[in-house]
Amino acid sequence: ALRGDAEQVACAAQRCTKESDFGVCCEQRASCADFTCPQRYLPKPQSSQLFCMGPECRDPIDLESCCEHAGNCGSYECPAGYMLRDNSSDIFCPFEACQKEDIDTCCVRYGCCYSFSLKALGGSDMQDMSDPLMAPLLTGQGRPCCFSRSLSFSLEECEVRRANSAMETVVGFTSNERCPSSAMEASTVLIGGVPEGWGSPLWPWISFLLSALLLGMSGALLVLWWQYKDDPKHSAIWCYRRIDDPAPPPDSPERVHRREYASHSPPSGTFSGASELEPLTRPQV
Repeated sequence: ALRGDAEQVACAAQRCTKESDFGVCCEQRASCADFTCPQRYLPKPQSSQLFCMGPECRDPIDLESCCEHAGNCGSYECPAGYMLRDNSSDIFCPFEACQKEDIDTCCVRYGCCYSFSLKALGGSDMQDMSDPLMAPLLTGQGRPCCFSRSLSFSLEECEVRRANSAMETVVGFTSNERCPSSAMEASTVLIGGVPEGWGSPLWPWISFLLSALLLGMSGALLVLWWQYKDDPKHSAIWCYRRIDDPAPPPDSPERVHRREYASHSPPSGTFSGASELEPLTRPQV
């Protein structure tokens, strides 16, 4: 580049020539690699091969030569559960276009910001202390009241509301889908309970159906037992005797039952469990 004080530099002859006066009249231009881009700008790719107007890079003369605009969050698409920050067009990313990794830079979580207060316990509240669901909410805390909520509220705004709330006010944040609808429901969530959801109304019916099914199965088994308990063909299903039990007397019902069952034995040559059974005796030790 031409020297800044070139008008005051004399050449070797009356007319300056490139061959003889290049080093006298010109000086090397600075590389853009030495230029520091200001905020909202990024260095251009291969900045080491780009040069400024003079021996030193200066802003704003060399800004457009060495730098390019950084991408802003104005066109960023936040995922579900997030919203663009306020003045997103004035928030810039470290790339020419904002990337997926810039979600925390461009977006903020949104959802339900709810709050409720704790009212001091009165005489009528003492009756609720026997309720296992109410006791954890009342003991040493107070009765939840004065409930309010705001849907599609940013997390940052909810944190500001929490910081500016009174000591007895509880402020919470959750998704719009799980937003509580009453102070009692919100307090239940805070102490570790589960708010009423889509499946809870079905549980009584499910329990009733399961109980009816078990009762029906028990009744069917009882009917089968009553129907076949005197049938010799099914005696082995309902009756059994341990091998080490003493043998029954000859005139006992069990001996009579065995003789009746043996009269129904199949033809010779086939096995019949009842016809080949002999009275069991206790082994001698």
